Amino acid sequence: MNNKQNSSQDEITILKEQNEALKKELSDLKENEIWIKTLTHQNILGIIIAQGDKPQIIYANDVMSTISGYTTEELTALNTTQLKEIIFHEDREIFFSRYQSRLNEQPVPRIYEFRIVRKDKLLRWLQIIAEKITYKGKPSIIASLLDITERKIIEFVLKKNEEQYRLLFNQSPVSIFYYNKNTIITHFNDRFVNMLQSSREELYNVNLEEIVDENIIPCIRSALNGEEGFYEGSLRLKKKN
Repeated sequence: MNNKQNSSQDEITILKEQNEALKKELSDLKENEIWIKTLTHQNILGIIIAQGDKPQIIYANDVMSTISGYTTEELTALNTTQLKEIIFHEDREIFFSRYQSRLNEQPVPRIYEFRIVRKDKLLRWLQIIAEKITYKGKPSIIASLLDITERKIIEFVLKKNEEQYRLLFNQSPVSIFYYNKNTIITHFNDRFVNMLQSSREELYNVNLEEIVDENIIPCIRSALNGEEGFYEGSLRLKKKN
């Protein structure tokens, strides 16, 4: 598993643990104790409680204020139209449909990602885990939210770098190929295929020791040992019987 997958899994684990703990406390506590206990979860997670078919935020913690740029008072004063404006337009339909489905106890993913537009108009990516509870005698949704914007930026940059590398790799005027410790060819560009006058199908998993000129072998071995290797000659595969 790569670092990006580990990071994403860690974030999901944090959301699950914090949300389960908070949900249990909300179900166990008397209503006049809920607000005090909820404050203990003001760390990296934004927390909101919403009610109604037309969602109204009735509680937001300070972290949610930091994430959104709105004060907690401003968040709880938002009407449905204003709340919709905070959710990025491409994500509104799925956000509000899942809210409604969860309120109606219909199957819906507990964890997903969406975007918001902060008060200062900056875009932020959030990961949410939400549960239905009963609060003050009314069906409510409690949600824990984690700001994952930095991770999204890193993913975007890595993807762009990968795309640029792939473009340079494929369009390079020189032959480029990769091989593993067993001298098996693993990746190569079109120029390499043309140089060997072969095809991609024939070259995949070919052992470089099948090159006609065996003088290339020391060069290949040197590179595997972290040393520079130099070879000048013909690159042709041995004909198979």
